[in-house]
Amino acid sequence: MAEAKPKGGEAVMVVVRMRPFNTKEKNEGRGPCITLDVKTAQVAITNPAKTTDPPKSFTFDYVYDMDTQQKHFYEESCYGLIESVMGGFNGTIFAYGQTGCGKTWTMQGLSDPLELRGVIPNSFDHIFQNITADPGTQFLVRCSYLEIYNEEVRDLLGDDSKAKLQLKEDPGKGVFVKDLTEEVVKDVVSINTVMDKGFNNRTVGATLMNAGSSRSHSIFTIVCECATENEGAKPSIRVGKLNLVDLAGSERQSKTGATGDRLKEATKINLSLSALGNVISALVDGKGKHIPYRDSKLTRLLSDSLGGNTKTLMVAAISPADYNYEETLSTLRYANRAKNIKNKPKINEDPKDAMLREYKDEINRLRALLEMQAKGLAVELPAASDAPAPAPAPVESAAPPGLAAASAAAPAAAPPGMLASPAELPGGIAPAAMGPPPSLAPPPGLGPPPGLSLGPPPSLAPGTELPPVRTVVEKQIEVVEKVVEVVVEKVVEVERPVEVIPKQHLDQRKAMQDYNASILEQRNRLGEELIAREDSAREADAARRALQQQMEEMKAKVMHGFGLKSQDAGEDLEVQIAKKERERRLMQAKLRAKKKKEAALEAERLQAEQEKKEAEEELQNAREEHETAERRQAKQRRRLEKKLAEVRAEMEDSASEFHRERQDLLQSIIDQNRELKLLEKVLGMILPSSEISKIWERSTYDPETDEWTVPPLKPRKEYQNLAPLPSLNGGVAAVESKEEKRERRKREKESRKEQRSSSEDVR
Repeated sequence: MAEAKPKGGEAVMVVVRMRPFNTKEKNEGRGPCITLDVKTAQVAITNPAKTTDPPKSFTFDYVYDMDTQQKHFYEESCYGLIESVMGGFNGTIFAYGQTGCGKTWTMQGLSDPLELRGVIPNSFDHIFQNITADPGTQFLVRCSYLEIYNEEVRDLLGDDSKAKLQLKEDPGKGVFVKDLTEEVVKDVVSINTVMDKGFNNRTVGATLMNAGSSRSHSIFTIVCECATENEGAKPSIRVGKLNLVDLAGSERQSKTGATGDRLKEATKINLSLSALGNVISALVDGKGKHIPYRDSKLTRLLSDSLGGNTKTLMVAAISPADYNYEETLSTLRYANRAKNIKNKPKINEDPKDAMLREYKDEINRLRALLEMQAKGLAVELPAASDAPAPAPAPVESAAPPGLAAASAAAPAAAPPGMLASPAELPGGIAPAAMGPPPSLAPPPGLGPPPGLSLGPPPSLAPGTELPPVRTVVEKQIEVVEKVVEVVVEKVVEVERPVEVIPKQHLDQRKAMQDYNASILEQRNRLGEELIAREDSAREADAARRALQQQMEEMKAKVMHGFGLKSQDAGEDLEVQIAKKERERRLMQAKLRAKKKKEAALEAERLQAEQEKKEAEEELQNAREEHETAERRQAKQRRRLEKKLAEVRAEMEDSASEFHRERQDLLQSIIDQNRELKLLEKVLGMILPSSEISKIWERSTYDPETDEWTVPPLKPRKEYQNLAPLPSLNGGVAAVESKEEKRERRKREKESRKEQRSSSEDVR
């Protein structure tokens, strides 16, 4: 049974497969640049030009080295997806990578030996093995094969594999290819024949990197419809669609040496792959609602496989050679982005376009027509039937009960009541009189002519001749198909001598001729009706055979037919073997899933232990760092406390010094004001007021020298020859200069520091 859709979507499954070194790389002595870890599904790539740089690592669902077998790859990576397709899901498997990296080998492989077959033929065996193991379900399998060459869609199964087809879009069907050939297949042989036909029509070419390089993208599509009969309920139909995509490889002209048509093909291939990369990036980023599906026909056909209703598996094929480093790194980044795409797969139940339902309805209609025909009802041959009508089998000439049958060897029959010619009767004995048989009674309203007795005829005169007649012989035969020979009377006129015949005889002869003519007419009419019935029966039989043939052909396309129930007691050996094989593969798949889960749990456990160990080491380091930080902080705290005490003491000293300086300045201002008043008094006594104003106007102050430049004075006459005045308040020398103050303060500050340090040392 198919698994349910997970919540939130299902991620695209991405696996990486590395091919071995080819002959060219071995001859050139190329080295590896890839390191694979199969257990942890990791790929590490090293730049050969910068070997000292750390390698770039990527993690995927599975990774496969160059020794991986085809069967192992299919069973581990593809088996679950094919099972989902059989359960009604859509599935896509596509291979991507550089040209010459083994994409076609992975998808197609070789047909012989069986161990070298790729994903496509292995999926054929898988699908039909499941069908064989489930005889109680009706299956219809159809397939198509197309390629995209230079952005042109071609039908590889059509009569003209080079004809261009158009892409169409329908709200119900999605994107589809118009007029694409679909073949209904019923076993592995027929589907392999279809695939080989299409593969031989595919476009390939030689380059310097690959002698059989694919020059187009190919998509092999398998549609599997299954109908399950449920007791008391309507039959359910599930349709699974599988797309097997082999992408052409990305190319560099400098490596492939492509020119002309090959270069044009490479350009188109790279453009379509670039469009595919843009779609993947847009789906992963999720920044905008627009996804550029319409940039390429490849992306339009794969639109449902990327972010839609499909389970998708991407196979990234890579090369181990160091000279392909850039291409391999690009492929790994491409695949790493693709694994973040979320699809939303769901089971396709009872779709409107299910061909199995159409086949079932058509078979039921043909069966009803056959039943109607068996009941004797008129049936018109269906126009859809192109089966030729079978030739009727030869049958004996026979007549229905009560109808005379003419035999070629038998003598002509005479009308009832007439004697046969004496020469035609054995021994010339006249037969007894006989009346008309019941089946050949005269038609309604037609009786024996007047005067004509149906008993023994009267005796005729010697020499009297009667017209030749044929004897009607009755034969009772029960046969469905009849053949009646219609006898055509030919009257031959013969000249005879006229004889005198009695009128009674002439009337009797004429009446007998009329009666015989009516009998012949009735016989001919019945013969024509019999021929018409025979033709109708032949046509009905041909229609029945055509209907039967058409129904059998449609039943042959539907595996296990319609209305057939498997009987456990009557299961053949092939079905039992198929069931056992399917159960074995299912158990192996479950075992692989269990081992993978156990390996993941073991990896998580080891990772948890490693993280725990690292956390413990980090905790221990953190403790040590914390203790070291605490010691450092304590030392720094003591240093800061000491510095704080020094600053506080210095602030106190500065405050006290500021107070003293302030007091000194105030006192200096008071003294200077007193001296200034005295000088003003003296100046007023010595100089006149006009001279004092002139002195204020003409005197200048030099801030650099802190001195005034005074113009020449013209004191009063009585004060011109005075002795120098004594200095006020001790003179200029008594005033402390600024430099002396700074020096004094500095000495006081240093002395206070020495005192504090000595006191701390004492503490």
